[in-house]
Amino acid sequence: MPLTRIRDIAHRNDIPSDLKAEIKHTLQNKLHRNAGPEDLVAAELMLARVTAPGANLNGAFVDEFRVFVAELRDFFNAASLTDTLGGLRASLDDPGAADLERFLAAKAKLDGAGAGADANTLMEVLHALTSVRSTLVAGLRSGLRNDASDGSMAMRQRWRLAEVRCEDYFFVLLSRFLNGLEAAGGAEHIAGGGSERWALPLGAAVLSLRHTLLSGWEQAECLALDQELAAWQSAGRLTEAEGAARLRASLERLQRLTQGYADALLTLYAGPAEALGRALGVAEHAARVFTESEVRASIMLQAARLCALLVPACRRVMGASAWDAVVAGTARGKLLALERITPEALASIREDVVLLVAAAEGDEEVAWEGRHVRGVILCHELPHLSHLGASASRCCAAIAARPARRPAPPPGCPFLL
Repeated sequence: MPLTRIRDIAHRNDIPSDLKAEIKHTLQNKLHRNAGPEDLVAAELMLARVTAPGANLNGAFVDEFRVFVAELRDFFNAASLTDTLGGLRASLDDPGAADLERFLAAKAKLDGAGAGADANTLMEVLHALTSVRSTLVAGLRSGLRNDASDGSMAMRQRWRLAEVRCEDYFFVLLSRFLNGLEAAGGAEHIAGGGSERWALPLGAAVLSLRHTLLSGWEQAECLALDQELAAWQSAGRLTEAEGAARLRASLERLQRLTQGYADALLTLYAGPAEALGRALGVAEHAARVFTESEVRASIMLQAARLCALLVPACRRVMGASAWDAVVAGTARGKLLALERITPEALASIREDVVLLVAAAEGDEEVAWEGRHVRGVILCHELPHLSHLGASASRCCAAIAARPARRPAPPPGCPFLL
């Protein structure tokens, strides 16, 4: 459609000849010969020029050019989520259209509030977005007939693209919600107040489970956890030891779900990605972290971040130990205290050690640089799916998968956080 439209635009007689020639050579010929994302940039720059004050161009031409740029964004899957969903309005039934309108209104309110948006506004958008994605996934469950028209196939592709973008936007919004929660004081803030401080974080955990269920991962487990968390929230008493203990058990079950997701991806794709990377001459580090980057771009990462706040909050209410084993096992070595894990500090280690680390961002590289590191004890909470946590799990999995004929590694896991 955009290629046909730009050809028609280039043959209009109501625009200056120099602009017509520029459209023909800059856009039409290039798009037909070898369309690339750079053409979208060129089109948007030209749109800014023809719509600028004082351009004095024919209104019909300007309107047609706007339509062309919108179609080109769709062609390169570069349209905004709002535009993508708005284009599906006519294909939705009444309940689906109502969910869409509710989401668009909530998103407009959030966008209007900007950085000053509160947690309740964010949660309103997260709820509405989940409803929209549920509608899209339900519509995509049915198959296509063998004689389906090109139009039907194109519409199905647009629904799938919209569904994927809903998931991506949920990831962004949930990250924003978590950043605000951490800035407010994190686990200490949650545990130090009444039941109302638990409501929004638990609601976010439930919504993250629903999106994971929509993606098809461990659906029965997601549904069971959804019901558990909703039940504990409804029962209340989260500021009492008994209620916090029940909630903690469910949250640790959610942690195991997030870890299972990471382990599955690392088991399936890490080895092939590294082998393919070596064959293609990709930098070793980039190939090594390719699969992990997929884990860290998933909603499961945000669910793990939620657990990293809520589980310690439960422990504070219970008066229990604050330690959390990311990878459990036995590690032997000299105890070495470090303020932070740095490549320089790791390079100077010449004997087996267990690190006692005051602070870490979670992005530190230990598995490949700290050959003598047998364990890490970190003095604060860390999401299990951070790079440091994922590296620990991955190294344990690699040891477990070694053939018996190879020399046995030291007993226990190489990392203990």
